[in-house]
Amino acid sequence: MIPIKFLQSSYFKRLSIYLSIWLFYLLFMSEASQMGIDWLPFQEERVRNSVDHIINNSSFIKYGVTSWESLDSYGESIKSLYAVQLHEYLHYLFLLILGGEKLFSTIAPHIDKIIVFCLSSIISESCIKIFENKNNLSKNTIGIASFLVFSTLPYTYKMLLSLWQDVYFLLFLWLAFFLFSQSKNKLGLIVLIYGCLWQYHFSFLFGLFYLLSYIYLQISDSNKKLIILFPPGFRNKKKSIILILSFCISPLVSIIQNLLLKLNGFQLTNSGILTRVGIDNHQNFHHGGWLSALQFLGGNRITFCIQPEVFSNLNFGNINLNQIFSFNCVISILGFAIISIISIISYSVFAKNNPHLRWILVPIAITFLFFILIFQQALAAHLQGHSIYFAPIFTIGIISIFFQVPWLSKRHFISHVVFTIIISAIVITNIKVSFLTGING
Repeated sequence: MIPIKFLQSSYFKRLSIYLSIWLFYLLFMSEASQMGIDWLPFQEERVRNSVDHIINNSSFIKYGVTSWESLDSYGESIKSLYAVQLHEYLHYLFLLILGGEKLFSTIAPHIDKIIVFCLSSIISESCIKIFENKNNLSKNTIGIASFLVFSTLPYTYKMLLSLWQDVYFLLFLWLAFFLFSQSKNKLGLIVLIYGCLWQYHFSFLFGLFYLLSYIYLQISDSNKKLIILFPPGFRNKKKSIILILSFCISPLVSIIQNLLLKLNGFQLTNSGILTRVGIDNHQNFHHGGWLSALQFLGGNRITFCIQPEVFSNLNFGNINLNQIFSFNCVISILGFAIISIISIISYSVFAKNNPHLRWILVPIAITFLFFILIFQQALAAHLQGHSIYFAPIFTIGIISIFFQVPWLSKRHFISHVVFTIIISAIVITNIKVSFLTGING
């Protein structure tokens, strides 16, 4: 086949295309989506309150935390506190200090869009690295297709409305993995440790995964191949311990902060571990079991489709617009769920057939599976934020199909046409399901 210049590998060309796609997507969603592309009111309130506490030097700031709750909710004697990490709001603080209220109001929401763009880009570049040994698609094609899928996912769209710290964690985690793949282990480790400070829950889970893998390696003589689950450069005894300890820093910092706050009279109102598991008491109505935790597969909650007036006025002889909406809404979410399941199957098969890539593919998949099955209430109640961890799995799973299905993995015009059609169909489905995002994201 004669090579097409546009498809030949060029990092800067890809980056410019990523940016063009992103800007066009934002412009389109700002006009077409009911929720728009800017902060929801509660997100702006959280950011402003967190920054206000830092500016006013609230009494708990010295412990490295701030709060989503307003200054007015705290008197001179603070008894309760919903604590969040202070460092997560420093960039917003600097923006307010440098430009004042007007610049903050104008620019602050767009910072989140830049972060989401960076995450989309690093996932796309990681896909190129993952599939670099496949020759039926060029690097530019893989990168652009990955960016189109990831950036338009409903999980990604929700982050425009209310960015969770999980996005920063994922960004630095995948950047660290990318650096490890380039043999830049020291820089990668620094990036990893900083990224873990954004999400101590998943930092702990990743650390637990590597710790259990390490223990099993030490006590078993028959499964030494498990060492390939560790990044290159961290596969000897000393380096693997360093990697495990790197994931422990963030949880340790959080534990110390909580102890200091409690010793100084603060009562934390953050949800405890049993609440997030869903078994703290019988009144935890956010816990719908493991099936409720799997809602993320549909991209959005199916309850958004179920409107009371649809059922109260159900009349098959006179179908109204509400009934049509509910039907198509349910079908859209179920259709997306089917694509999600296909992506998981493809992701799993690809990981099985490519042992040299398991250090990238397996840890995030197992960690997310652990979170789904154990922290059932957390994922069901906070579908908006935690479901972003599935976005890289979905993207890699979809792209991997074109390297595993024989009639799609050929360097042939028809294969490339089918590839383009399928990616386009998935992007359209992504956008449709994103339109179904509710008022709480």
